[in-house]
Amino acid sequence: MTELDFYPKYVAPFYMDLMNLNFLNKSTEDVEYLFSSLHSISKDLDDKKLIEMLNDSWRPSKVSAWIIGISSRKNLVNHIESFLCKKGIHYSEHALINLLILKGQESTELLKRFIKQQIEYLSETDNKLEVENLSIEWAVSILGYIDKINGTYELNEIYTSEKWLDFEKELKALTFYDSIKSSYEPTYCIDEITKLMQKIKEDNNS
Repeated sequence: MTELDFYPKYVAPFYMDLMNLNFLNKSTEDVEYLFSSLHSISKDLDDKKLIEMLNDSWRPSKVSAWIIGISSRKNLVNHIESFLCKKGIHYSEHALINLLILKGQESTELLKRFIKQQIEYLSETDNKLEVENLSIEWAVSILGYIDKINGTYELNEIYTSEKWLDFEKELKALTFYDSIKSSYEPTYCIDEITKLMQKIKEDNNS
């Protein structure tokens, strides 16, 4: 199959709905159709192709991570982990969410490491505007979800760390801080994450 054939069938129909959980704004029927379609195309894509897509540009990467997650290809979870360990990586909410789908509470340590590495990256760069591209808020929200579900306090370790306190100082120095500060609260996307994980649970039990 050529790239001209590949992209229209396996990437273009899906990436916009998958980005930032956009599909949760659609009807139940539309979400069911999306997940069914992803399951269907997953049969055409072997592990090697999914790994290649995951490490490609952001559009095929999002489709790959979601296929790996909802089709429970746990043999590929290490590739999602490796993807998330690239300091300064941009727009990686798809990998963070599907790490949660595949590993649940066991994703905690990598999520904390991801937050720390992205903060380190931001402190090393002259362009603080990149903060909006680093998906730190998604990792925070997922940790907040894990804490809520399991009665744990993993996020507190982040919030009380010297790295986070320095990060907050950098955020507060930004002219647009007031417009983004709420996104670093644990409740920022928790309703959406909760809704997603309930669907995943229902699908696994059906």
